Amino acid sequence: MSSNPENSYIRNIDNRNLPPRKAVSEELARKAEGVIIGCLNEQLKGKNIEVRPATPTEDSGHKDEGGKQIDAVLNIAGKAGMCIQITTARDPDVQRKKLMQLKENPFVRLEEMKREETPIPKVVVSINPEEVTSFLGDSSFSKHPQIWAKIKSDITNSLLYVLNITKNEKEKAKAQELLILLADSGTTEH
Repeated sequence: MSSNPENSYIRNIDNRNLPPRKAVSEELARKAEGVIIGCLNEQLKGKNIEVRPATPTEDSGHKDEGGKQIDAVLNIAGKAGMCIQITTARDPDVQRKKLMQLKENPFVRLEEMKREETPIPKVVVSINPEEVTSFLGDSSFSKHPQIWAKIKSDITNSLLYVLNITKNEKEKAKAQELLILLADSGTTEH
């Protein structure tokens, strides 16, 4: 739809007729982070990978305090390899904001990293709150393969995006390494 006044007016009328979007509780959002971290750890076990929650500083949105707006860090052989921002937001405006944050900071250097180390890719993973609730009722990843499929897809798409926007060859190599690792990760059927 183009952005002429008539279409804009129709879109506004349509939006008024939509049911209000329910905000996801902070508790469910935290549980979603745990589900994604758990799923990544299960799917990538045996690959010398561990996913940990972000520290409060890393999770902070306040850049002057060292905040990176991330929720988890994927470590490869004990070293930070990828930052993950997790969202349960269904609101398209919030989702766009998360993608803009990725565009502004596609690679991140964590406090634990040395100055000479190449920054690591940041990815955005979006999970439906209903999927989280369903998983919490029966927490076996093999019974919820759609969760791994969504996580893998979102990470792959984010990595392809950051790979295409960076000019730095070392950053490209980090993103490519993660894409290969994900491609070799298989499915939830253990």
